[in-house]
Amino acid sequence: MAKYKTNLVGAINAEFSGDAKRALLILVRSVLDPMDLLAELFETTLKGGSKNAYGLSAWVVRYYRLLVRIRIVYTRLYRQELRTRIQGVMSGEYCQLLLSVLDAAEVEF
Repeated sequence: MAKYKTNLVGAINAEFSGDAKRALLILVRSVLDPMDLLAELFETTLKGGSKNAYGLSAWVVRYYRLLVRIRIVYTRLYRQELRTRIQGVMSGEYCQLLLSVLDAAEVEF
């Protein structure tokens, strides 16, 4: 890629569009900077608010072993704790459940 003075992400942005572009970017970023990608996916899901509770549950369960690292990167990217962000979007018993999972991940790993 040095010959063309661009990186892989830049080449994908220039050559693809739509779903193919999104899929390729996620695939490449999952290899090159996975924690940044996961933190961004958490934020995107949280922007959906309480209506995207299933998505947030899926991320928390699927990436349980990485939650501590995701929380660190999330704080760096968004200048806010993931825990605080979840409390601001979710409420009730569901919020308490998510926070308990986050706390358990912190203790376990």
